[in-house]
Amino acid sequence: DLYEAHLRQIAWAETIGYDDVWLTEHHFCADGHAPSILPLAAAVAATTQRIRIGTGVLLLPLHDAVRVAEDCATIDILSRGRFELGVGIGYRPQEFAGLGRDTRDRATLMDEGLTIIRRLWDGESVDFDGKHYQLQGLRLTPPPLQRPRPPLWVGGFAPAAARRAARLADGYIGTADMAAQAR
Repeated sequence: DLYEAHLRQIAWAETIGYDDVWLTEHHFCADGHAPSILPLAAAVAATTQRIRIGTGVLLLPLHDAVRVAEDCATIDILSRGRFELGVGIGYRPQEFAGLGRDTRDRATLMDEGLTIIRRLWDGESVDFDGKHYQLQGLRLTPPPLQRPRPPLWVGGFAPAAARRAARLADGYIGTADMAAQAR
């Protein structure tokens, strides 16, 4: 019922002129956050015509980057080029423990994941030999609709997130005091 109500609200928001909707992810908490936002983004794509659809944020270290690239490309196609991927590093230890990930791997999972997603979305044949991913000759088919690719955002509260966004993304989603990130 909650997801159905959210989809109705998003469709209504589109009719009154809203330009975008951002979906957020959290796991193992009863606060209304969705644990699986990419299926929700696909549902928004199927029930709207104009509103842009973003993730604000998908916790990338908790996901397989290749699957994220594929799923997001599919959402971009279903939405006719209205999808934006916002990712974050995550901060809740219970989410990492519950999904079998080590919080100490967050930064390398994030950096490797962003690199892989960008390269796949850019149409490259990807060979990658990292700490977490070893890939040979992967090419994303079908590719996302937007060119050069859907917008890629990095969110976070720390200066490292802003630096990561500058290195590996198209923009930064900041929700804290921005003075520290500006240094």
